Amino acid sequence: MNILLVDDDISSITALANLLKDSNVLKIANNGMDALDMFMANTYDVVVTDFSMPKMNGFDLLDAIRTTSRDVPVIIVTGHADSVREQEAISRGADSFFPKPLDVSKFLAALMRIEKKILDLGDSVEGTA
Repeated sequence: MNILLVDDDISSITALANLLKDSNVLKIANNGMDALDMFMANTYDVVVTDFSMPKMNGFDLLDAIRTTSRDVPVIIVTGHADSVREQEAISRGADSFFPKPLDVSKFLAALMRIEKKILDLGDSVEGTA
């Protein structure tokens, strides 16, 4: 999958990149504004973003992405998780919400569901041609 990773914390983004690098194409942004520029200029299968960042937080990035694309899955990860923030993320259109430290198995399962959905959509498009 082509994944945009967004986080201002170097250790967090490095850990995510190391987790995902073997079977994915990764692009990295260190803040929401840079991520939005990258998103507008390229095609991604999924965006994984931190919530708390300078210049533009994860919710603002999610809102900006949703104005141009309802289809690209967005996963929010945060060290400031609570049920209110999680509900807001989902109501704004996030596909998943994960607290830090990340539960790797649940996170990877969410990515696998997204990948399966993408593959299933590709199969159905090929079947209609």
